[in-house]
Amino acid sequence: MALALTTPWLLVLWPGAAPLFHDVFAPWCHQLPERSLHFDGLAMIVCSRCVGIYSGIAVGVWWPRPLSTQHIRWGLIGTFVLIVTQVAAQELWIGVHHAPRLASGG
Repeated sequence: MALALTTPWLLVLWPGAAPLFHDVFAPWCHQLPERSLHFDGLAMIVCSRCVGIYSGIAVGVWWPRPLSTQHIRWGLIGTFVLIVTQVAAQELWIGVHHAPRLASGG
């Protein structure tokens, strides 16, 4: 499962195989080039938000940790920051910035 979640990153190293996976990710990602990270002029097969989500899940699978109160607290803080970021982006028309989308999955 974790290998499947890292496929977008692996395809950066092997861009010739990206067209084979385009339809695999199409049901879950809009795959708009302007919302995707670009490497050597080629867009990733998923948007920066989906890359952040898949990467977070893959890290959680590879590096599981028991939940503590501190982990839950940081999760709630992260969720709050994500909501504020999304509301600000929609209300203020900030535009697409890949770093927060990649980091938050939002």
